[in-house]
Amino acid sequence: MKKPISFVCLASVLMTGLAIMARGADATPPAANDPIDFVFGVGLVISPGYNDVLTRSYKNYSTSGGYGWLDLQAGVRLKANPYLSITPGVDWMVNFVAGDVSFMNSIVLPTLSGRLTFMEGASLYIEGEINYGYPSTGSDRFTVESGGVGFGGSVGFAFDAKSSIDLGYRYLPVKVGRATEDFGGVVLRVQFGI
Repeated sequence: MKKPISFVCLASVLMTGLAIMARGADATPPAANDPIDFVFGVGLVISPGYNDVLTRSYKNYSTSGGYGWLDLQAGVRLKANPYLSITPGVDWMVNFVAGDVSFMNSIVLPTLSGRLTFMEGASLYIEGEINYGYPSTGSDRFTVESGGVGFGGSVGFAFDAKSSIDLGYRYLPVKVGRATEDFGGVVLRVQFGI
């Protein structure tokens, strides 16, 4: 069965490609007020839903590492003005389970987020995102596939135009067998732009 290409994935790839081409045409070094930033981030996602799936699937095993995800992020921030930006990007959420059994689970997550910053320079901001996850598992106890479009929101602090930290929640539906579970959760993330 063919998997449908989601609007979020297609929009992220298209906007990222256009931004890279536009950035390549400009030979000047990036400034703090540059309308295009390449954004990288790292975060932790505490996921009770994911932990429940592992606990149910491996209840007679001793395992560790099932409390959440390491979240690595890359994207292109397109600034409409100093206060409003849109970022198409891709996250890679990964988790290693070790103990009586060892395996890795991961989710490739195309995202499209929007940020509203309250003032120039150091400032609080709010951010919302839509996403579509492509999960995979190394487990032989359960199967995973995309559960559809997810969403998230966060509140953060921008130290300057290039670096920030935020705290929020991401809803990430994943089909585990016949049930849909939330593999998202509380997200703490640090981002920086170049």
